[in-house]
Amino acid sequence: MVSDTSDDGVATPRILLEAMVHEVEFTARAAVRAARALLEPGRETGFWDLAETFLHFGALTASFFWPSDQRRKPLKIAFPNRGRDLRGLFGLDDGSPFGDLRRIRDGAVHLDERLEEWWLEQDMPGLAIRNFGDVRMVPTDARIYHFWDPDNGVLVFSDHRVDIRASASMLDLIANRARHIQAHWRYDRAGDQAETPGGATQKATS
Repeated sequence: MVSDTSDDGVATPRILLEAMVHEVEFTARAAVRAARALLEPGRETGFWDLAETFLHFGALTASFFWPSDQRRKPLKIAFPNRGRDLRGLFGLDDGSPFGDLRRIRDGAVHLDERLEEWWLEQDMPGLAIRNFGDVRMVPTDARIYHFWDPDNGVLVFSDHRVDIRASASMLDLIANRARHIQAHWRYDRAGDQAETPGGATQKATS
């Protein structure tokens, strides 16, 4: 659990962490549901809708633990250790396992600019967008925007690749940890209330 103060004396408020843990469980589970659906054998209909849903909620989950460098300065000052405090709660390492997932999501948000950049390239290389198959068959100089390699379970966008199964497994673990953390906090609150004057002297049993 998070200590009263971080190493530099600035701790993230408990109530703020509680709200974020609640959202982490929701976003992680939404990403896992989308991943399981898009990994169904023979899935083609609605595939890219599910892929976008997975990218959105997966990257959103990661953003709680690894805040964007573009966060507004007042927020950085007020909550400098929010990411570290949340990672500590969940037992996550400092290095983000979702780096490429976040980069794919961010690149997709600005897909209009990626296509403009492709058009302006002098030789205008080939373009592979929302395709299925073996990504190794795409010419090396082609620009790849959304490519699904079903045999390897890999989603590709530009130079970034996401292993959907591995990412979904991590997100499922995070969602379960979020549920357990919230249950622990509820137990703590019940115990605190039981120990107030006029209440029971022992914590409620789980």
